[in-house]
Amino acid sequence: MTNIQDARSLADMWAMFRAGAIPPQAPNYQVDSMRDAFYGGAWAFSLLLNRAFAQEGDGVGEMLDRVHDEINAHTMATVRAVRISSDEAERVLAIVKHGMPLSDAEEAYIRTLLARDDDDEEPPNQVR
Repeated sequence: MTNIQDARSLADMWAMFRAGAIPPQAPNYQVDSMRDAFYGGAWAFSLLLNRAFAQEGDGVGEMLDRVHDEINAHTMATVRAVRISSDEAERVLAIVKHGMPLSDAEEAYIRTLLARDDDDEEPPNQVR
């Protein structure tokens, strides 16, 4: 499976994550640790979602907004820590767009994450 839109289970998502994010020659302990973290994140998200559904009002929407903001903040910190060229940034964007269609606003947001300034005050690889 190569397209996120075809995923029907966490196992499908794990298989795509495994193929795209973990080197094929990675030792078993690394794969096992990554799988534990992957499923741990899914479990944590399911707890948040269940709690949000139990609330009255717009608990689900508010929870999803908070999680979205947290994911974006983590992505921003990660992208700032990894110095990539503009050509590499375009490749990253193409990979993301292949995995899932993006709205114009989402693409613009990702472009801001990938934009960088070589004279940035923060040294590389310093995630805060």
